Formats: sequence, C-alpha cells, structure tokens
Amino acid sequence: MTIVTILNFLVEGVEGCSCPAGMLRFDGSCPAAMYPTGTTYCWYVRNCCSWCPVGKYKTAAGMTACVDCAAGKFKTETGQTTCDDCQKGQYSPYTGNSLPNQCFSCGEGETTPTSGSISSANCVCKPGHVLDADDDSCKLCLIGQLPNTDSTACESCPNGTTTFTSGASSCTQCLPGSIRTTSADPNTGCTTCAAGQHSNAAQTACDECAKNSYAPSDGISNCFLCSPGK
Repeated sequence: MTIVTILNFLVEGVEGCSCPAGMLRFDGSCPAAMYPTGTTYCWYVRNCCSWCPVGKYKTAAGMTACVDCAAGKFKTETGQTTCDDCQKGQYSPYTGNSLPNQCFSCGEGETTPTSGSISSANCVCKPGHVLDADDDSCKLCLIGQLPNTDSTACESCPNGTTTFTSGASSCTQCLPGSIRTTSADPNTGCTTCAAGQHSNAAQTACDECAKNSYAPSDGISNCFLCSPGK
C-alpha cells in the first residue's frame, strides 16, 4: 500500500473508508482495559486501541476513555479493568493514583475500618488503644488494662483477671495459682503464688497452706494433703 493510499484513507475517514487488509475502521468499540487512539480514520489493527495507562482503568468494551482510579484506590499496571484498594490503615483523597505509596498511612496506633478509605477522618484507634484528647493521638493500653466503653481512657481489668499482652481487647482469668488485684496491680499481669501458698477462689490473694497440707512449688491453686502420719 502506497503512502498516497494511506493518506487517502486518513482523509476520507470512516464514511468513505474501505479499509484494506491489516487496517480496520475505528468504531469506538475497544475491548475492556483499552481505549481508542483515533476517531474517524482507518487504523492499522495494532494501533486501533491502546492499554489504559497506570492509575486508570476501563471496565467494558465500547467505552471511549479510561477512567481515573477513584480516591482510596491505585493501579500500578497498564491495561486494567479494576483498581486496587489502599490497604486497611491507609487512605488517599486523590484520584488517578498509580503507586501504592500514594496511599497515606494513618498515625501511630490508628487504622481504618476497611480498605479503600479516602480521608484521614476514616482513621480510628486500633483495638486496645484509646484516644488521648491532649494531643489527639491513640495510646496503647498496657498489660492489665482495657479501653473504657468510649475508648477515651485505659481501665484496669477486674480482680483476678488481666490481659497477657498490651493492646488486648478482653480481660482473661489469671492462670491457676496466680492472683491479681486492681488496687495493688493496676497495670501488671497476674502474680504467681509462692511455694507453700495457694490462690484463693477469687484469685485476689495467696493464702498459706493449712495445717497438714503443702504446696511444693510456685503456682499452686490447691494445697496437697500430707500423707497420713505426716
């Protein structure tokens, strides 16, 4: 095909164009993930459509343009039909993001309820954290503590219970042979009773073993009776 023939096709446009082998008439029906590179001319097949660039997508054939990834999303590859969410604990208010680092991380001790968040207003304190009104930051509750009902302060677990890690979401009964009191151990785990002692029923005190009974090691919940005659 001569240069003159090609120019004639380009000038005539779709209405008068009878495309030869290797060319096609553009009608706007590019497949999903591709967009049209021309309007009314005959195009070589390989040039009719092009992949959507990074940060954009196209869901269906016939759409004439790629769409920016929405706020809270990004896409690092060309030719895509969907965009990826910013991870949980991240957000992005901008559209057309092409890199995951265009998603911003929430502050220390914060997360988001879901992935794909669009604003820092979506960031909330993680479980086991409370909001410090003085500096508007999330603080970690220590061992033996839980957030109060409105997550504004850390409160001590009830007597006989604790948390075994910081930032826990529930209190757990002390292990047998150990105790804890809110007044004496507000920010600690449980204390193991020493040999010769046992934990009381409420696990709030270590009591001495009664006469004719013994506890041979630490962490005993019930003392053993001595053998008859001993």
